[in-house]
Amino acid sequence: MTSSADGNVAEILAEFGGDPQKAAPLADFLGFDPIPYPEDRLAGALSGGLKRFLRGPTDRGFGVKELYRVGSREADPANVGLWVAVLDDWGYRSTDRDRPRRRLVRALVDRLPGRRSLALLVPPDTSPRREAELIFPRTQVSRSGGGVTSVRAHLDLKNPTRFHRDLLRNIRIPAGATLLEIVNLWQREFSVERVTTRFYQEYAAVRYRIAKAMLAHNQHHPAVKSFSEDDARAWATRQMGRVLFLWFLQAKGWLGGLGSPTYLLDLWRKRGETPQGEYFRGILAPMFFDAMATGSSSQGENPVLGIVPYLNGGLFRRSALEDRIDDEGEVTLPDEVFDPDDENSLLGLLSRYRFTTRESTPDDQSVDPDPELLGRVFENLYQGDERHDTGTYYTPREIVHFMCREALDGYLRDETGVEQNTLNLLRQEAVGSRDETRPIPNLPADALIDALETVRICDPAVGSGAFLLGAIQEIVALRRGILFTQKPRVKPDALYKSVSVWKRHTIEHGLYGVDINPEAVEICRLRLWLSMVLDMDEPPPANSNWALPNLDFKIVTGDSLVDRVAGVTFKESWPSPEGLQLDMNLQRRLQQLENYIAQRRRVFESTHRNPRRLRELRDLIARDQREIVRLHLVDALEKAETELKAPATGRKKPTKTALKRANSRIGRIRSLLEDLESYDF
Repeated sequence: MTSSADGNVAEILAEFGGDPQKAAPLADFLGFDPIPYPEDRLAGALSGGLKRFLRGPTDRGFGVKELYRVGSREADPANVGLWVAVLDDWGYRSTDRDRPRRRLVRALVDRLPGRRSLALLVPPDTSPRREAELIFPRTQVSRSGGGVTSVRAHLDLKNPTRFHRDLLRNIRIPAGATLLEIVNLWQREFSVERVTTRFYQEYAAVRYRIAKAMLAHNQHHPAVKSFSEDDARAWATRQMGRVLFLWFLQAKGWLGGLGSPTYLLDLWRKRGETPQGEYFRGILAPMFFDAMATGSSSQGENPVLGIVPYLNGGLFRRSALEDRIDDEGEVTLPDEVFDPDDENSLLGLLSRYRFTTRESTPDDQSVDPDPELLGRVFENLYQGDERHDTGTYYTPREIVHFMCREALDGYLRDETGVEQNTLNLLRQEAVGSRDETRPIPNLPADALIDALETVRICDPAVGSGAFLLGAIQEIVALRRGILFTQKPRVKPDALYKSVSVWKRHTIEHGLYGVDINPEAVEICRLRLWLSMVLDMDEPPPANSNWALPNLDFKIVTGDSLVDRVAGVTFKESWPSPEGLQLDMNLQRRLQQLENYIAQRRRVFESTHRNPRRLRELRDLIARDQREIVRLHLVDALEKAETELKAPATGRKKPTKTALKRANSRIGRIRSLLEDLESYDF
């Protein structure tokens, strides 16, 4: 027969369709010797101890229904294999397959022949979904011993993306390849860092193109004509972040009412039906600033957009930069920067990949773009000298998880008296890897839950939010472990409702961050919103008061290393300033302003569907903050001038150097006051 290696990848995947008995062409294409009539290794005499390991004591404990070896390949000094695992239940989320995936990976590494294999997770034949997870198991050596990790790709067997078609071509085993060469090939092609670096380079090129187009096509706009390239890049970054957020919602089936997986591409073809006749002004702008920010199309008032969920949360409100533009009129963007038929456009780039709505963990990673890509985007957009100047480095997830775990565990041990071994067992319980012979002793469940609900976490250099997201994952893992010890057979829907509630509570009440880079703050907020939304089963009801939490005053732009201005000590300076004497009237005025700010923040956080009111509150809070700084500076200036004019009795006459230093300080304060008056918040 003609080798299927010469066939079309999409046709081969469609023919396979998730059926192990039809996997021969796919095995052949990938360079394996197909097994003509694969047998279920969990049935009859073939099962041995493998069935108990993959099925669990209840025969459904880990969700692997059938297991087939569909291909093998001799590779000196051992062979490699291709396996297909049929699950009891496919679910709707990647996390629904966590337990069978992890259990299968351990079996492939420890219990099955070859120990170097690829595997495909597929739905049961009763499922209408024609999908598969391609899994590459890896062994990992750490200080605590060996471990098993995996990298996965979520394939659409009916309509695979270009990236997945390329991936399958690239992992084909060459003729005569040794075991080491095969493993190195798979390691390279399943490298998350390699794939994401390429994606981010393409993303940065699209951002550059959009920023340039924005400046070129709005040269006569009163606000844009004074924009710098940095302003244009910031504007482009925000628009792309919004589209990326919508792309994830599209992957969840939340857009367009019927949940079309190609919703944003469908709107591209409908842009001519809008009054503006272009994609940005006719489609994206109304979706951002009306549908998402106010909920105006939640009942289908906009016939082109259809039904779009109202989310709010700040992402779809105009920023201060956009307010400057909007006050002077609309901006336009050429359709060519979105054209999906152009691989160098925004929609063209996003269409090449299948986005996963699951955050990766150190032991379970996705080669498909996941929400963590937002942090990687930020890192890669600040390459070279600028990265060195600003300290913009992305911390690897292994280090993030280690540091978050160490900090959280120390807090929990102090607050509840729980032993470290108990916390370790809870995490194992959460993912189904706990040895059933090791019970969890003396679990203070109520105390742990209370401590996890009241913890406060602040990152003073938050960047794109890696540590805050790592903290959320650790909190959720422990909450899952506690829940499973109390209700070991929790239904998936109930579990994910719980996870969504846990995440929202943590984001609203437990997480804070500061960064000097405003774009980092934007991305951090976006990642937190995504983290919460992605665990929700359905979009919020159209007429509900549900909205994403406002993070404008929880994740903020600022320099956490600076708490003094021109040497002036503030009431909030740290360590607490000793001997700081403030006039009673000044103290009263400062307290009044602080009360105003606190009150307006509470109103801000509870206000939704009213961007104009939110802008007003934001400006009032900024005005009050500016007034606090001004009052401190004025007080310091008056004291410095008085001391310079009338030195205290008994003091020696100031030296020329001291006078020069004092005059210099007075000049700096006056200059700051002038800047403060002219600064546009």
